[in-house]
Amino acid sequence: MIIVSDQDLKQRLSETCDDQPFIAKAPLVIVFLADLQRWYDYYHDLGVADFCIEREREFSGPDEAGLLLASCDALIAAQNAVISAEALGIGSCYIGDIMENYEIHKELLNLPPYVFPITMLCFGYYPEGERPKPRDRFDSKYIVSENKYQRLTEKDRKAMFAARAEGFNPNGTDSTERGRSMWARVKGRTENDLLRLPFKRAYMFRPGYIHPTKGLKRTNKYYRAISWLYPVVKHLIPNHTISMRELGIAMIHTVNKGYDKSILECKDIAKLANT
Repeated sequence: MIIVSDQDLKQRLSETCDDQPFIAKAPLVIVFLADLQRWYDYYHDLGVADFCIEREREFSGPDEAGLLLASCDALIAAQNAVISAEALGIGSCYIGDIMENYEIHKELLNLPPYVFPITMLCFGYYPEGERPKPRDRFDSKYIVSENKYQRLTEKDRKAMFAARAEGFNPNGTDSTERGRSMWARVKGRTENDLLRLPFKRAYMFRPGYIHPTKGLKRTNKYYRAISWLYPVVKHLIPNHTISMRELGIAMIHTVNKGYDKSILECKDIAKLANT
């Protein structure tokens, strides 16, 4: 493990790990490592390589299997830290982005060749009087198999995801400001603050997935990657997708005609765009 106490390093990691500012503000940041270097160095200290040469045996160094086992060990340690912290009223957040930009993180953390940053954890206290609510879980019959792996049928998958799809909210806005997602809380707080201001009218748009208008350049790399799936996504979750054209028309109509809701979800935006 590497405990990141240097504030400048925290700030740099907050930038290289997908620009997440809260990393720099976390009281405690720990990087968990899949460390094959230590035992490999110890083998050399003991002369294992020479021993193998003398006896005409192969001396094999770190490999993919060792990396997988070391990754498991590191993640077990990380999850134990999460559980222990939670018992003390301390929250945590996994940062998987530490695995990305490996070349940069290798230099920042002075990692030798056979050490890989498998995850990073940010720890901090919850706001006074607040604790996260337990998430709904899938029924165990879809997760647990007995003796042999049971592959789900199409019917099983539909039943498994039915409740999740019904409550799916891709715009991720949390009006209660108390949810698990920081981004959702920030969006919810922003909406609430705007609605408290003495405007004659204020409308909060929650468009979900916005499909670009033909001919426009897609600047969001995520949208560029999935835009070709739009017809499928539109069919599966019609109430959570909208086109850029519909969004623009709906915004114009809210100014000219108004709307009976202050918060407009995708279905409201589509309705307003087609009136």
